[in-house]
Amino acid sequence: MSDKDVLALLMTFGMFILTFIGIVIELIKLAQKSLKQSHSNKQIAIKENNIEHRPLSVNNRRTFGHWEMDGVESMQSKKLVLTFVERKTRFAAAVIAESKHAKDISKAIASFCNTYQGSIKSITCDCGTEFLAMATQYVFKSRNIKYYYAHAYSPYERGSNENFNRLFREYFPKKTNFSRVTDQELSLALESINARPMRLHKFKSRYSAFKRMLQYRRIDIDSKAPV
Repeated sequence: MSDKDVLALLMTFGMFILTFIGIVIELIKLAQKSLKQSHSNKQIAIKENNIEHRPLSVNNRRTFGHWEMDGVESMQSKKLVLTFVERKTRFAAAVIAESKHAKDISKAIASFCNTYQGSIKSITCDCGTEFLAMATQYVFKSRNIKYYYAHAYSPYERGSNENFNRLFREYFPKKTNFSRVTDQELSLALESINARPMRLHKFKSRYSAFKRMLQYRRIDIDSKAPV
């Protein structure tokens, strides 16, 4: 191979490298733009659905059908439990999610919404990425459910849910592997907590208060729901 051929080969290889570098740079720019757009969308969602926009009647627990939501995680498994507490009655529900990925979280929330359809007017949660995801927001919007994001590092804004989670941990301590927890075990724990008498309800249970609200409003929910 002559020197001229070697030079031509090197020039061709150099052009290939430059083209490749150019493509990589463009891909990086697109990724950065996508991340910025995603961050922007999340900030808009937080601003438009901030807990500060939640009506006073919801804040002071005068009206029924407004829930708080949170995730109870396990270091032993990627699975977690989404817990829901109705603010007026303190009645609690829970659903096991396969993971914190948006598709699994949205699927678990949809399951809860389908089960308690008719008794859900709004849901308040934290501003975690799994709750800000478009898939999660779609579940709320498609069912005409208002949703509110609490301020960061403000668990007291979801006090009913935080209190319930402490009770929940009596049955499922922090080292619990949720991949080994069955739906029946979860249901038994919920039934036990919901059956406890509360001073708030003149020593009647969350269960009885919730059921009374359903009957008063003539709301029929899924027959599989533990009420």
